[in-house]
Amino acid sequence: MKSKFAIITLCLLLLLAIVQASSSIDLLRKKRTVCAFGQRLCGTRCYGGSQQCLGGSVVCDFSQRLCGTRCYGGSQQCLGGTVVCDFAQRLCGTRCYGGSQQCLGGGVVCDFGQRLCAEAINRSFNEIKSYVENRRHNLLQSLKTTQDHKLKILNDQLNLILNEKSKIEQECAIFQEACDIHILTQRIQELNDRIERMSVLGEPRENSFMKFEFRHNQALQDLARSLNSVGRIRVSSTYPPLCRAKIEPAVANLQCAIHIETVDYNGNVRIDGGDPLTVNIWDPYGKLCEYNFHDKQSGTYTIIFRPLISGNHKIDIRIFDRPISGSPFTIDVTKHNNPLWSFGKRGRGDNELSMPVSVIVDDSAEREQVYVLDPGNSRIKLTDTLLESTSTGLAYRSSTSKFYLLDWKSKLITEFSIANSDSSSNENSQITIHHQITCSSFNEPVQIAVCEQHQNSLLICDNNTFLIVDSRTGDLINKIDTRLFGIKTIKGFTIGLQDEIIVGDHRIHILSYEGKYLRQISSLTQQ
Repeated sequence: MKSKFAIITLCLLLLLAIVQASSSIDLLRKKRTVCAFGQRLCGTRCYGGSQQCLGGSVVCDFSQRLCGTRCYGGSQQCLGGTVVCDFAQRLCGTRCYGGSQQCLGGGVVCDFGQRLCAEAINRSFNEIKSYVENRRHNLLQSLKTTQDHKLKILNDQLNLILNEKSKIEQECAIFQEACDIHILTQRIQELNDRIERMSVLGEPRENSFMKFEFRHNQALQDLARSLNSVGRIRVSSTYPPLCRAKIEPAVANLQCAIHIETVDYNGNVRIDGGDPLTVNIWDPYGKLCEYNFHDKQSGTYTIIFRPLISGNHKIDIRIFDRPISGSPFTIDVTKHNNPLWSFGKRGRGDNELSMPVSVIVDDSAEREQVYVLDPGNSRIKLTDTLLESTSTGLAYRSSTSKFYLLDWKSKLITEFSIANSDSSSNENSQITIHHQITCSSFNEPVQIAVCEQHQNSLLICDNNTFLIVDSRTGDLINKIDTRLFGIKTIKGFTIGLQDEIIVGDHRIHILSYEGKYLRQISSLTQQ
């Protein structure tokens, strides 16, 4: 029993030891697990710290790089500012150099101008010297001529004396052969008389007096005074960069004017002329255009030219070979003369025109009115007057308030009047047609005018021929062929106060109502 109890006790102790050992093992395992967890936790924290340290290092590196980048950017900006400063300095230096070169060029041109002026002075005074030399030569030639004349007279007198001497010697030789004392005495007396006469012949008929007078009149003073006023050194204060040019609107085949106003360096307007202007005008094809230059001697200049074709023309204006303000200019030469005022547009509305062919002005009323013939809309448009009147295809007789409409196609002349023409409202104006006429002599009638002195006469232009017809019947009253007077093309015509016919081609001709040539009006330049 004791042995069983001992065995049981031993087994229990052994079991208890095993349980305790298991518990210890479990505890050790738990501690081991906790230790491993702590180790992991410590490693994680250490890793996080290391990562934080690494992040701080990265941030530090980034800050360092950012600082370096900003420092580099600042240095680049500084370098850029330096480059800009250097560029500005170089640009300023370039402009200053260009200005200095221009000034040096101006100095060279000034020296060249001085040499040209000096050469002109020398040429002018060489011309004066030639006048003086010619006068000296003429005086010397006159002196030589006077000397020759005096010598000729003296030589003639000497020859006469020698001839008388030879005669006396011959007579003396003859006397020596004579023996009669009475004859010798007579001959001796004759010789004595002749010798006495020879004493008078021996006096020189000419003298040697020749004197040059230099101050016998006021010529020397006049010469000195003239020389003091000969020539001058002229300068100009014109400053080309401030000079302006005003160019009128240019139309092909019409004269165009360019007005140039010169000023000095301070902008003051010049009051004298004489500046050397150089003008070149090129057409669109690069061909030089002719022009006329007018110096008004008041600081202003006018250039007149006539462009032959339309398009852009280039104008280069220089003073002292330096361009003025805005030069070279480019002007657009139009093909047609642009209107100063226009009315309406193409269409069929109230203020629209379809085919306007003629216009006249009614100046009998207090307010002038314009009648526009618009056959495209089959109407006559009535507007206020803004322009001068012209008469072609439509005529108006103010004394009877009647209109005469010429239709070149149908060759009809229609006489009509407008009712309520004095009314302020023209919407209800009615046209009253009185009658229509035609003439068998019509070929291509294009223009019409009325004769005021001959109430029943109408003047028609038909193929450079004037036809005067009766406004009531259309009968031909007179026919005037303008080609007989040298008028090849009629550009326009009108009726004078006494029914004289004023015709224009490139001249102005005046014909009588009967068709006689009265006179021609010429321009002032031709007169």
